[in-house]
Amino acid sequence: MNSLKARLVLAGVMILAAFLGLTGLALDQAFQASAREGVRAKLQAQVYGLLGVLELDAAGRVQMPEQYPDQRLQQPGSGSYAQVLVAGPGRSAAPVWESRSLLGRVLDYSHVPLQSGQVRFSRVTTAVGDMFELRFGVVWEYAPARSRELVLRVLESDAAYRDQLWQFRRSLVLWLGIAGAILLVMQVLVLQWGLRPLRRIPADLHRIHAGEVDALGGHYPHELRPLTENLNAFIQAERTRGQRYRDAMADLAHSLKTPLAVIRGAVGRSREAELNQVIGEQTARMQEIVDYQLQRAALAGRGGLRKRVNLHATLQRITDSLSKVYADKQLDFELQVDPAQELAIEAGDLMELLGNLLDNACKWAVSRVRVSVETDTSGHRLSVEDDGPGIGPADRARILQRGVRADESTPGHGIGLAMVRDIVQAYGGRLEIDTSRELGGARLVLVLPA
Repeated sequence: MNSLKARLVLAGVMILAAFLGLTGLALDQAFQASAREGVRAKLQAQVYGLLGVLELDAAGRVQMPEQYPDQRLQQPGSGSYAQVLVAGPGRSAAPVWESRSLLGRVLDYSHVPLQSGQVRFSRVTTAVGDMFELRFGVVWEYAPARSRELVLRVLESDAAYRDQLWQFRRSLVLWLGIAGAILLVMQVLVLQWGLRPLRRIPADLHRIHAGEVDALGGHYPHELRPLTENLNAFIQAERTRGQRYRDAMADLAHSLKTPLAVIRGAVGRSREAELNQVIGEQTARMQEIVDYQLQRAALAGRGGLRKRVNLHATLQRITDSLSKVYADKQLDFELQVDPAQELAIEAGDLMELLGNLLDNACKWAVSRVRVSVETDTSGHRLSVEDDGPGIGPADRARILQRGVRADESTPGHGIGLAMVRDIVQAYGGRLEIDTSRELGGARLVLVLPA
């Protein structure tokens, strides 16, 4: 699903469905508990009504009046039934009185002794259907030395309860459905309103592409400001890169004018040996100009979007190559770098940085070259150390100048460290030079911001 709005709506529908389902379940459980409590209270009232009219004669027999407190107990098959049971030998119980509503019906009974005043309420299945049952224990003292344990049992059909529960559930589903539909419509409207700033971004980008505006403007929410600011920075970086490419091409054309003019002037009026010398000098100069301008263009061409590059893998490739170039030294490369360490830098730039630093270290090292990295919230400090003679404080600033070498007798062009400085500065970092405390030679540190 590629639509952000559709994803949010789908997630909202799922959450809403889960919420309404749990709400409906909770309300249904609460209603059932309330309805059962209502049935219990009704049956309890019937028990108290029967107790009010129940009598025992001198022989201990239960006596009931012709008219019961609840008229339904007198109507056969009314769904409301009552019994009075007396505990017999072995703690068994037998009915000694039954309501007229039980005419022609037999109710199963499993006796559980009850203390005086103890109540048991449950839902049972009987021969006449599912019923709510309430039992009430009574100890009736009818003679000075004798007492009888009675159990008053009242039952109520659960048909009314089930009908009431069905009516409630139907109403609950209806109103929850209406509430869910209203909430869903409101959610869609809220999403429309909340995503409106996101829909403005493509429109503003189209205006930038059409040349109507220079950057994303207007009042965006705080959550979108980092996005719009980075987009503006990216747009500005692309414009700057394009301008610098054009400037580099213009500089290249302008710089080549002089060597070409010298060659044209030498053609036809110089001897062959002099002409060859002029052409050789000027073509070398032209090559230097081309290399320099291409390097400037490469440095200017870094955009704001970069992939992360594995540092350890890059170092391994470079050290494998340098170990062959400097095989006569048999150098020991120490890579104190986490194999999972990554840097947000272009792969070509990282190869250029590490290649120049490690080549410089191998050139001066006696036997050891060490690479380590420290990372914190501010950025990365990548150190390259060797056990060579080191770089004196007086030479540290000078060797970063293009074309300058610390030792003129050593082969090289003197632009490696200058290129490193230019590249790292293009990323907002810096190059530091000092002395390695452990190895004793030079220690060059690349400081790259996070």
